[in-house]
Amino acid sequence: MLRYILIAAAVIPAIFLLVKIYKADRLEPEPIGLIISLVFLGIISTTLASYAERIGIYALNMFFTEETTLYNAILYFIIVGYAEEGFKYAVLRYKTWKNPAFNCQFDGVVYAVTVSLGFALWENIGYVFEYGLSTAALRAVTAVPGHACFGVFMGA
Repeated sequence: MLRYILIAAAVIPAIFLLVKIYKADRLEPEPIGLIISLVFLGIISTTLASYAERIGIYALNMFFTEETTLYNAILYFIIVGYAEEGFKYAVLRYKTWKNPAFNCQFDGVVYAVTVSLGFALWENIGYVFEYGLSTAALRAVTAVPGHACFGVFMGA
């Protein structure tokens, strides 16, 4: 039973924001099949970013010790940032750039936020299973909306 509660706590914030952004597109609703595929590509980008981060951390450990400010700055602002946003952008561009449904600027926002929320959903499940419900509550108001906001900027 706890497993289902954890999954719900991890998934509901992303689903809530996904519905909000989907409904915000009042000109022409996007194809639901495309939206679902973008969520799954966001999930795939989580895995790709995770591998890239591991490689980056391995390389970073060759030059710096973990306790330094420089180490953390490089890790979070360069390695993690570029890996996560880079793979989200790559799958977004792959799936939407030449899609005929992509016919106005706000579509880019909807698509990028959708990929970002797929990413956040999968990442959130991992964190919530590892750290529990208190992490779900914190990430529901920080990381999940953060990924959505990054998606807004990427899509615009």
